Amino acid sequence: MNVLNCDIKDQDQLLIIDGELLFTAGADYLGDKNYLYRINKDGKCRLLGALKNSYAVEGMVFIDDSLYVFNDGYYHDAKIKSKR
Repeated sequence: MNVLNCDIKDQDQLLIIDGELLFTAGADYLGDKNYLYRINKDGKCRLLGALKNSYAVEGMVFIDDSLYVFNDGYYHDAKIKSKR
């Protein structure tokens, strides 16, 4: 088993695509500071971008080259109190 070290706080949801690991990080229920990162096959961690208007990330999936992020602000008492 390989061990990957990525010193990013509040790592949460994981997704593997083409042998690379994507993960969300952030615990900002106001929706301003949640991010998407990628760890490539060489073990390098890179910020892909901010997840704007994501208040309580509960999952993600790629469909036809589009990223869909699932949120549950209702359960987490986030700024937006709906499931999206």
